Amino acid sequence: MARLAFLLSARPVHAVRRLGLVAIAGVALLCTPPLLARVREADHILDSEPALIAWVLLCTVGLSLLLGRAAVRARTVAGAWVWLVAGGALFGALDAGLSLAGVTALRGSGNVLGALVLGGLFGGLFGAPLGVAYGVLYAPLATPAVRAQARPTHEAADRLALRVGAVLLAAAALGPLWPHAPTGTAVGLVAGLAALGCLGVALFRMHARRRFVHALAAGSARGYRLEPRTGAVDERELLPLFEVEVADGVLVAVGAAHPYRGARGVQKLALVPLDGARPQLRDLGPALGSTLGWLFFATLLLAALLAALGWVGGTGAPGAPGGAWGWD
Repeated sequence: MARLAFLLSARPVHAVRRLGLVAIAGVALLCTPPLLARVREADHILDSEPALIAWVLLCTVGLSLLLGRAAVRARTVAGAWVWLVAGGALFGALDAGLSLAGVTALRGSGNVLGALVLGGLFGGLFGAPLGVAYGVLYAPLATPAVRAQARPTHEAADRLALRVGAVLLAAAALGPLWPHAPTGTAVGLVAGLAALGCLGVALFRMHARRRFVHALAAGSARGYRLEPRTGAVDERELLPLFEVEVADGVLVAVGAAHPYRGARGVQKLALVPLDGARPQLRDLGPALGSTLGWLFFATLLLAALLAALGWVGGTGAPGAPGGAWGWD
């Protein structure tokens, strides 16, 4: 039973939401320093006191979590996209205003209210588009929670973990582009290892589920058996073990319910397909292909952001003069 417990999720919808929000916070933390370093008006903050950097990161990560929380609680995937795009624009502008006001207050060098207003105006021009881009980057991390709420399965968290690993790998690659390259490289290395850990654990669990169910069908999984689904009351709360169209069987654990009394009992655990609809080990191929697709998506989006910010906001490298708008 302990082995199978590793393959089941007690509260899959909550697990997917929590994992998605943690991943959003991590991506925001990893992406903000190298992206802001491309903007000449902002890169001086990243070269200043740690308190200023911490405030900017706190604003961005905090607002990203609020945006992600709204998206993962949407009722439909379309609703989540509305939050991520429209809400991303709003939160991006707000982030610019709060960051500038906080930096002004910490430096004690000006009118905080005026900085908030100026930051909001600047945010409408710069922060809003960047917020939309962040929202699009968060989409593969937030939308699975909406799907999991509509059709929860024990495998939902692992499929999200594959996306998390892909997006985190792309974000971790930005580490050497931080204003302080050694720090960014170290943070990126830790994030990259965490991403590989997500990918490895998710693939291991998905592979182990398929091996277990095939052993179960062959009669070699001691203490467990498959039974046809009857629609009984005790089956209504059961979740499918896999993301399949039809789950007409029930995974049952057979054992001693009260060993000291000698009574025997069964415990229904999950819904499983009985026949040819059962997932195969080769089904992991499309999952790996999808993971590579999300890695390419995140890498392409971040590369486009770096190029656009370097062209519009200042330079191709932090601290260099010029810029498409001639900001000096």
